[in-house]
Amino acid sequence: MKEYKKLRGEIIDRLQKELKDSRYRHTLGVESTAVALARRFGADEQEASIAALLHDVAKYVPAEEQLEWIRKGKIGAQFPDIDQYPKLLHAFAGAEICAHDYPQLPECVIDAIRYHTTGRSHMGLMEKIIFAADYIEPGRVQFIGLQEAREQTFADLDLGVGLILKQTIAYLEQNGAPCFPLTQEAYKHFVDDSMNVLEKLPGV
Repeated sequence: MKEYKKLRGEIIDRLQKELKDSRYRHTLGVESTAVALARRFGADEQEASIAALLHDVAKYVPAEEQLEWIRKGKIGAQFPDIDQYPKLLHAFAGAEICAHDYPQLPECVIDAIRYHTTGRSHMGLMEKIIFAADYIEPGRVQFIGLQEAREQTFADLDLGVGLILKQTIAYLEQNGAPCFPLTQEAYKHFVDDSMNVLEKLPGV
């Protein structure tokens, strides 16, 4: 990526000003994990670094401003009830903000930011990496299934993403929370994939 070091430095300066300390530490954890996954599975390590650093850039943008950004993009048109999913807004808004503020970024980086909380069917390599890295980064508070997800992801990225989707949907169901349509589609895609990804997972 052209002028990667300069761009990373500018983004780090921005994040230190805009994110809480805990969120900033999480972001660095996602970056280190994403770079390791990129190296493991043959993706561009610099693009993985930038996508990871920017994945939560909109986390503390006010909700109404997030919605304004989302309505300018394809997610707003596709899901007019997006305001019913407040915890997902930062990902969709962040993608629009990054496309505006960093027009030099490739679409795979923007999409990785856009879908890092929900996933989607037919995710590209960079999307899978950021989706997984956000879930398994080393600073995450331990919970049942986390270590398994880490090990599975580094062994086989598709299996790891499938397991993360499975765990996410189970968590939502246990807590009576709605599951976003894109996450449902992502899960269905992995279930129906020609490789039968989830059939390899224990307990499925």
